[in-house]
Amino acid sequence: MENNLSPIEFFYQLLFYNRIDSIKKEFYNNNEFLNKGYFYSEYDNTYVDLGDPETNSGYDVISLKSFFKDYVEKWRFYWFKLMTASNAEIIQNLDTLQTLYLKSKLNLEDVYHEIISEQLQILISDLKLLNPKLKHSVFTFLNSHSNGISFFQDKDLKRSFYIDLYEVVCVLQLINDAEVSEEVFFQVFSSTKPNPTLKIRFTQSNIVVAYFLEQLKIFYNNFTWIAIEKSGSFYNKGNKLLTSIDLSTAFSRSKEKDYTDFENINLEIKELQKKHLKD
Repeated sequence: MENNLSPIEFFYQLLFYNRIDSIKKEFYNNNEFLNKGYFYSEYDNTYVDLGDPETNSGYDVISLKSFFKDYVEKWRFYWFKLMTASNAEIIQNLDTLQTLYLKSKLNLEDVYHEIISEQLQILISDLKLLNPKLKHSVFTFLNSHSNGISFFQDKDLKRSFYIDLYEVVCVLQLINDAEVSEEVFFQVFSSTKPNPTLKIRFTQSNIVVAYFLEQLKIFYNNFTWIAIEKSGSFYNKGNKLLTSIDLSTAFSRSKEKDYTDFENINLEIKELQKKHLKD
């Protein structure tokens, strides 16, 4: 995080002083990407890492949109950590959070304002999950975005999606199908309320699991690290309940290395998206 800049100041600068443009400028001639071996493609305005052509692994593309989203997401998570130090800290920030969220909704035809709005909405949702008894008008905005279908607020997904998703996690060897039945899997992902007696234990490393769960977010409105922890149903291969900190840390590390697993996950998720998500 930048020295002497609070999360509130960061989001205020984004929304009221057009800091969006300055962040977009950081994308170009980015030494961090170049030093990691990426090259800039003027054709589609992306940074590309071709990986290892012999093993067909490690290929990666970073777009301006994904760069901006990662940038704002880090600040959102930082603000969440600061706010949740105490209930008093949360309460002191809710009015400001509401002001920022309302401002972000004024220009949703712009993709970057939409990203900011989505990140603030996740923050609001995570705070409510962590403190369900908190009362404030900012939480009323959650109702207009929740379809009420499931705890994770799926995007009108049918049972066929969960059948296919279960098959995917089995093919990717993320779970042991002898240990996690299809019905338990379905209930964990689709129930309206968390049921900690239902359990999904992953058999891969936290890094691979976090990467996989991150890719599933496109199918839900509330599939956040906090929501996953609050469900009480997701366990690592050591049979330890996965926390939001575990997942966030693991996902950050996933960007430091190349895993063949990631490419397989991406391929499967794209097929699920093509088949089950409406345009």
